[in-house]
Amino acid sequence: MNPAAHNVEKRRMRELAEGKGHVLVSLPGNLRVEDLPPDDARDLIAIWHRSALALGDPFRVWAATPVVEFDLAGLEEILAHERVVGLQVPATHLATLSGLERLKPVLALVEEARKPVLVHPRHVVAAPNHGVATSDTLPRAEQLKAAWSTWNEGGRMQHPALRIAFIALAGLAPLALAAASSRGGRQPKTDPNVFYETSAYDERAIDAMARIVGVGPSCTAPIGPSDSRVILSWVACSITPSSRRTRARCSPGSPVRVCLPRRRRSRDPGHTRPAAT
Repeated sequence: MNPAAHNVEKRRMRELAEGKGHVLVSLPGNLRVEDLPPDDARDLIAIWHRSALALGDPFRVWAATPVVEFDLAGLEEILAHERVVGLQVPATHLATLSGLERLKPVLALVEEARKPVLVHPRHVVAAPNHGVATSDTLPRAEQLKAAWSTWNEGGRMQHPALRIAFIALAGLAPLALAAASSRGGRQPKTDPNVFYETSAYDERAIDAMARIVGVGPSCTAPIGPSDSRVILSWVACSITPSSRRTRARCSPGSPVRVCLPRRRRSRDPGHTRPAAT
């Protein structure tokens, strides 16, 4: 761990120097705080919310919530905060239709608050030597594929107005479904309220995804505390690793749900590289 990356003032100055108006932070899913016993989960998540909200500009916060025993009152209260952009949900808890059904009251609250959900994978837990592997033992891309497939099958029917974003192009799950459709399977559904963060994927993967799910609104849209309707179109192109190599932006223009890389000229006319947002 690089301590300099956790110096708030240095991070604030760096983000502002790079022209970012909003930087979203979230509770690391790898800690599995949401899965702790209810009292422990509530206490630690409350500490996270207080600490993250105290960071000030340009930081905004993804909320977290216990999943062993829901804290719906606490979730409703934190979602009402103007600096909270939505709720982060572990991909492992959306891996099955039964998991989706179990999360129904949580997702309904977020939907009612008109804020988005961010689906994020976790580090892999060692697979058992015997028995059936669980969703926690799946690689990160497989966690995202399972969550996306679950949402594609039953999520929109359960939550017709909820906006949802998947980290890392949802593990390329739409591409896999499109390939299966060529052999008689179902075509991927077009859903304007599903968004994809590009992570470290390069232009080839992004372009292939865009051909399946479409392209979406510009991430230059202003975000105000009173207007959460535009948050997700920005979120999908702003939650990226700190590496300049992987920074991306949404291209301006018509219906966009995938972010396209921005390039700038280098001294070598035969070489280009993505620029930081």
